[in-house]
Amino acid sequence: MPYQVPERLQVFERQVKGEDRQGTAVLSDGSCLLVVADGHGGHECAEHAVPIFVRTFSAEYQGEAKVALKRAAGAAINSTMGYDAGAVYTAVWLSSEGTTLRYAQLGDTFACWRRADGGAFARTPDHNSGNNPTEREAAVKRGGLYHGGYVMAPSGQYGLQPTRALGDAMMGTIIEKNPEMGVADVAAGSWIIVSSDGVLGMSHTSAEAEQAAMAKLLAALERSGDLRRAVTEASEGPLFDDVTVLAVPVP
Repeated sequence: MPYQVPERLQVFERQVKGEDRQGTAVLSDGSCLLVVADGHGGHECAEHAVPIFVRTFSAEYQGEAKVALKRAAGAAINSTMGYDAGAVYTAVWLSSEGTTLRYAQLGDTFACWRRADGGAFARTPDHNSGNNPTEREAAVKRGGLYHGGYVMAPSGQYGLQPTRALGDAMMGTIIEKNPEMGVADVAAGSWIIVSSDGVLGMSHTSAEAEQAAMAKLLAALERSGDLRRAVTEASEGPLFDDVTVLAVPVP
Protein backbone atom coordinates (compact mmCIF):
# COMPACT_ATOMS: atom_id res chain seq x y z
CA MET A 1 0.00 0.00 0.00
CA PRO A 2 1.46 3.42 -0.91
CA TYR A 3 2.76 5.52 1.95
CA GLN A 4 0.30 8.36 2.56
CA VAL A 5 2.64 11.35 2.50
CA PRO A 6 0.00 14.15 2.39
CA GLU A 7 -1.50 12.92 5.65
CA ARG A 8 1.91 12.81 7.37
CA LEU A 9 3.61 15.90 5.96
CA GLN A 10 4.30 18.65 8.49
CA VAL A 11 5.06 22.23 7.45
CA PHE A 12 6.68 25.04 9.43
CA GLU A 13 6.78 28.52 7.87
CA ARG A 14 7.98 31.81 9.32
CA GLN A 15 8.28 34.75 6.93
CA VAL A 16 10.56 37.70 7.72
CA LYS A 17 11.60 38.95 4.28
CA GLY A 18 8.98 36.98 2.36
CA GLU A 19 11.49 35.29 0.03
CA ASP A 20 10.97 31.57 0.84
CA ARG A 21 8.63 29.42 -1.23
CA GLN A 22 7.66 25.73 -1.05
CA GLY A 23 5.71 23.27 -3.14
CA THR A 24 4.65 19.62 -3.08
CA ALA A 25 3.13 17.11 -5.46
CA VAL A 26 1.78 13.58 -5.06
CA LEU A 27 2.38 11.35 -8.09
CA SER A 28 0.12 8.65 -9.50
CA ASP A 29 2.22 5.83 -7.97
CA GLY A 30 1.98 7.28 -4.44
CA SER A 31 5.45 8.84 -4.46
CA CYS A 32 5.83 12.55 -3.82
CA LEU A 33 7.91 15.64 -4.52
CA LEU A 34 8.94 18.18 -1.86
CA VAL A 35 10.55 21.49 -2.86
CA VAL A 36 11.83 24.38 -0.73
CA ALA A 37 13.33 27.49 -2.34
CA ASP A 38 15.06 30.41 -0.63
CA GLY A 39 15.04 33.63 -2.61
CA HIS A 40 17.54 36.48 -2.38
CA GLY A 41 17.41 39.98 -3.79
CA GLY A 42 13.64 39.66 -3.80
CA HIS A 43 10.97 36.96 -3.88
CA GLU A 44 10.34 36.93 -7.63
CA CYS A 45 12.75 34.17 -8.67
CA ALA A 46 11.69 31.69 -5.97
CA GLU A 47 8.03 32.50 -6.49
CA HIS A 48 8.34 31.81 -10.21
CA ALA A 49 10.64 28.78 -10.07
CA VAL A 50 8.84 26.56 -7.53
CA PRO A 51 5.51 26.11 -9.37
CA ILE A 52 7.35 25.59 -12.67
CA PHE A 53 9.60 22.96 -11.07
CA VAL A 54 6.63 21.13 -9.49
CA ARG A 55 4.50 21.34 -12.62
CA THR A 56 7.29 20.13 -14.92
CA PHE A 57 8.28 17.28 -12.62
CA SER A 58 4.66 16.11 -12.36
CA ALA A 59 4.22 16.21 -16.13
CA GLU A 60 7.51 14.43 -16.87
CA TYR A 61 7.40 11.78 -14.14
CA GLN A 62 6.93 8.32 -15.61
CA GLY A 63 8.18 6.28 -12.65
CA GLU A 64 11.79 7.52 -13.05
CA ALA A 65 12.51 10.43 -10.72
CA LYS A 66 16.05 11.13 -11.98
CA VAL A 67 14.84 12.07 -15.46
CA ALA A 68 11.95 14.16 -14.13
CA LEU A 69 14.24 16.04 -11.72
CA LYS A 70 16.64 16.91 -14.55
CA ARG A 71 13.85 18.19 -16.77
CA ALA A 72 12.25 20.16 -13.94
CA ALA A 73 15.63 21.72 -13.12
CA GLY A 74 16.08 22.69 -16.77
CA ALA A 75 12.65 24.31 -16.89
CA ALA A 76 13.41 26.30 -13.73
CA ILE A 77 16.72 27.50 -15.19
CA ASN A 78 15.25 28.57 -18.51
CA SER A 79 12.28 30.38 -16.98
CA THR A 80 14.40 32.46 -14.56
CA MET A 81 17.40 33.22 -16.75
CA GLY A 82 16.84 36.98 -16.92
CA TYR A 83 15.88 37.55 -13.29
CA ASP A 84 17.98 39.98 -11.23
CA ALA A 85 16.64 38.31 -8.09
CA GLY A 86 17.92 34.81 -7.37
CA ALA A 87 16.92 31.62 -5.58
CA VAL A 88 18.42 28.39 -4.29
CA TYR A 89 16.39 25.24 -3.79
CA THR A 90 16.27 21.65 -2.58
CA ALA A 91 13.92 19.22 -4.34
CA VAL A 92 13.37 15.72 -2.93
CA TRP A 93 11.43 12.88 -4.51
CA LEU A 94 10.29 10.31 -1.94
CA SER A 95 9.26 6.81 -2.99
CA SER A 96 5.78 5.54 -2.20
CA GLU A 97 7.24 3.31 0.54
CA GLY A 98 8.94 6.34 2.10
CA THR A 99 12.36 4.67 2.27
CA THR A 100 14.15 5.87 -0.89
CA LEU A 101 14.76 9.45 -1.97
CA ARG A 102 16.31 11.28 -4.90
CA TYR A 103 17.40 14.89 -4.60
CA ALA A 104 18.28 17.87 -6.74
CA GLN A 105 20.36 20.31 -4.68
CA LEU A 106 21.12 23.89 -5.72
CA GLY A 107 22.72 26.23 -3.18
CA ASP A 108 22.48 26.25 0.61
CA THR A 109 18.96 25.09 1.30
CA PHE A 110 19.15 21.46 2.43
CA ALA A 111 17.55 18.10 3.07
CA CYS A 112 18.64 15.74 5.86
CA TRP A 113 17.79 12.22 7.01
CA ARG A 114 19.34 9.08 8.55
CA ARG A 115 21.02 6.50 6.36
CA ALA A 116 19.42 3.07 6.11
CA ASP A 117 22.80 1.35 6.55
CA GLY A 118 23.39 2.16 10.22
CA GLY A 119 21.34 5.26 10.91
CA ALA A 120 24.13 7.84 10.51
CA PHE A 121 23.10 11.44 9.82
CA ALA A 122 23.14 12.43 6.13
CA ARG A 123 22.44 15.63 4.21
CA THR A 124 22.39 17.00 0.69
CA PRO A 125 25.61 18.67 -0.58
CA ASP A 126 26.45 22.19 0.60
CA HIS A 127 27.08 24.86 -2.04
CA ASN A 128 28.09 27.62 0.36
CA SER A 129 31.30 29.27 -0.88
CA GLY A 130 32.64 29.77 2.64
CA ASN A 131 32.19 26.12 3.64
CA ASN A 132 32.93 24.22 0.42
CA PRO A 133 36.41 24.81 -1.08
CA THR A 134 35.68 22.75 -4.19
CA GLU A 135 32.60 24.78 -5.05
CA ARG A 136 34.46 28.02 -4.25
CA GLU A 137 37.36 27.14 -6.55
CA ALA A 138 34.95 26.24 -9.37
CA ALA A 139 33.22 29.62 -9.06
CA VAL A 140 36.58 31.42 -9.18
CA LYS A 141 37.51 29.49 -12.33
CA ARG A 142 34.27 30.70 -13.88
CA GLY A 143 35.43 34.28 -13.32
CA GLY A 144 34.26 35.06 -9.79
CA LEU A 145 36.22 36.81 -7.06
CA TYR A 146 36.08 35.30 -3.57
CA HIS A 147 36.10 37.63 -0.58
CA GLY A 148 34.89 37.20 2.98
CA GLY A 149 32.55 34.29 2.36
CA TYR A 150 31.09 35.68 -0.88
CA VAL A 151 31.64 34.98 -4.55
CA MET A 152 31.73 38.41 -6.19
CA ALA A 153 31.07 39.50 -9.75
CA PRO A 154 34.19 41.00 -11.39
CA SER A 155 32.78 44.50 -10.86
CA GLY A 156 32.80 43.85 -7.10
CA GLN A 157 29.32 45.35 -6.83
CA TYR A 158 27.36 42.13 -6.36
CA GLY A 159 28.05 38.87 -4.59
CA LEU A 160 26.54 35.67 -3.24
CA GLN A 161 27.39 33.14 -0.55
CA PRO A 162 26.04 30.17 -2.57
CA THR A 163 27.97 29.06 -5.64
CA ARG A 164 24.85 27.70 -7.35
CA ALA A 165 21.57 29.55 -7.83
CA LEU A 166 18.80 30.39 -10.25
CA GLY A 167 18.39 33.89 -11.63
CA ASP A 168 21.08 36.36 -10.47
CA ALA A 169 21.56 37.74 -13.97
CA MET A 170 24.21 40.19 -12.72
CA MET A 171 26.51 37.26 -11.88
CA GLY A 172 26.61 36.09 -15.50
CA THR A 173 28.08 32.59 -15.82
CA ILE A 174 29.94 32.73 -12.49
CA ILE A 175 27.13 31.00 -10.59
CA GLU A 176 26.33 27.39 -11.57
CA LYS A 177 22.65 26.89 -12.32
CA ASN A 178 22.51 23.10 -12.56
CA PRO A 179 21.76 21.22 -9.33
CA GLU A 180 23.81 18.42 -7.84
CA MET A 181 21.80 15.20 -7.84
CA GLY A 182 21.88 12.00 -5.81
CA VAL A 183 19.97 9.07 -4.37
CA ALA A 184 19.79 7.60 -0.85
CA ASP A 185 18.03 4.94 1.22
CA VAL A 186 16.51 6.26 4.44
CA ALA A 187 16.42 4.60 7.86
CA ALA A 188 13.05 3.35 9.03
CA GLY A 189 11.58 5.28 11.93
CA SER A 190 13.42 8.50 11.11
CA TRP A 191 12.30 11.64 9.27
CA ILE A 192 13.14 13.43 6.03
CA ILE A 193 13.55 17.18 6.39
CA VAL A 194 13.64 19.65 3.48
CA SER A 195 14.41 23.19 4.60
CA SER A 196 15.67 26.68 3.90
CA ASP A 197 18.82 27.60 5.81
CA GLY A 198 17.04 30.17 7.98
CA VAL A 199 16.24 27.39 10.44
CA LEU A 200 19.97 27.03 11.18
CA GLY A 201 20.07 30.38 12.95
CA MET A 202 23.60 31.63 13.62
CA SER A 203 25.38 28.35 12.84
CA HIS A 204 26.83 29.47 9.48
CA THR A 205 30.35 29.83 10.88
CA SER A 206 31.47 26.47 9.47
CA ALA A 207 30.26 23.35 7.69
CA GLU A 208 30.64 21.43 10.96
CA ALA A 209 28.50 23.93 12.87
CA GLU A 210 25.79 23.81 10.22
CA GLN A 211 25.71 20.02 10.20
CA ALA A 212 25.52 19.95 14.00
CA ALA A 213 22.51 22.30 13.84
CA MET A 214 20.80 20.10 11.25
CA ALA A 215 21.47 16.95 13.29
CA LYS A 216 20.04 18.68 16.36
CA LEU A 217 16.86 19.56 14.48
CA LEU A 218 16.46 16.00 13.18
CA ALA A 219 17.03 14.51 16.63
CA ALA A 220 14.51 16.91 18.19
CA LEU A 221 11.93 15.93 15.58
CA GLU A 222 12.56 12.23 16.16
CA ARG A 223 11.95 12.73 19.90
CA SER A 224 8.76 14.77 19.73
CA GLY A 225 7.25 14.03 16.31
CA ASP A 226 6.16 17.68 16.26
CA LEU A 227 7.94 19.93 13.74
CA ARG A 228 7.07 23.24 15.37
CA ARG A 229 8.29 22.01 18.73
CA ALA A 230 11.47 20.61 17.15
CA VAL A 231 12.30 23.92 15.44
CA THR A 232 11.83 25.78 18.71
CA GLU A 233 13.90 23.24 20.65
CA ALA A 234 16.73 23.10 18.12
CA SER A 235 17.09 26.86 17.56
CA GLU A 236 20.23 28.29 19.11
CA GLY A 237 18.62 31.71 19.46
CA PRO A 238 16.35 34.12 17.58
CA LEU A 239 15.64 33.31 13.92
CA PHE A 240 16.33 36.38 11.80
CA ASP A 241 15.61 34.97 8.34
CA ASP A 242 12.69 33.32 6.58
CA VAL A 243 12.22 29.72 7.75
CA THR A 244 10.46 27.05 5.69
CA VAL A 245 10.66 23.40 6.73
CA LEU A 246 8.88 20.37 5.27
CA ALA A 247 9.14 17.12 7.24
CA VAL A 248 7.85 13.59 6.57
CA PRO A 249 8.24 10.58 8.91
CA VAL A 250 9.65 7.35 7.49
CA PRO A 251 7.64 4.24 8.43
